[in-house]
Amino acid sequence: MKSLISSDTFWNDLGKIQNFLENFAIFIKKLGDETFLSTAYLEYQQLKAHVRNNTDLPENIREEVEKFGTNRWQNFLYNPVVIVAYKLDPRYCGSQLNARIFDPIIEKEILSLVGEEYKDIVLTELAEYVGKTGSFAHSNLWGDVIQNPVNWWNLMKGRYPILSDIAIQILSIPATSAASERNWSTFGFIHSKLRNKLHEKRVEKLFICFGICGYYVH
Repeated sequence: MKSLISSDTFWNDLGKIQNFLENFAIFIKKLGDETFLSTAYLEYQQLKAHVRNNTDLPENIREEVEKFGTNRWQNFLYNPVVIVAYKLDPRYCGSQLNARIFDPIIEKEILSLVGEEYKDIVLTELAEYVGKTGSFAHSNLWGDVIQNPVNWWNLMKGRYPILSDIAIQILSIPATSAASERNWSTFGFIHSKLRNKLHEKRVEKLFICFGICGYYVH
């Protein structure tokens, strides 16, 4: 153990592993803090590129990590709604999607939400959004001006009511349950076995106080 701790090679390898895993920690934190489902696809693609392009670790380890990440994505994280969210988020507009592969999936998912009777209308609205034509043609609607995609779609409801409703519903889905779990943890701390006679309104007020102070009890 002493020889291992005093080895420069050991600490050098440990530093490489730390740098490699740092992006995974950032990925988890972003999904936990981000309120929009559309972030999941973009962050996953960036994480996959980080694994593939990393030269500090042996190729066989990188391949195993990438394989594990792909299986995790396909079996636990992937859902067509994630792709639709990424497409309908005006910050991204599905910029990294292969249109030939994903456009049929997106159209199918959207039509399943609105029904065949609105097919022509919603596909027309979608085409204008993707092509940035019609009311979407104004350059001041795009770029850094977009702070909140849900608010952005609320502004478009008058002109594109059906597509806006779909986008707002999907983009309102959180990427993970982390924020909810933090709330439950705080509620659990406030309304404990020792403080089980607190009125509901009092618990809500105390919870808000915790949020204002910036403390999260885990």
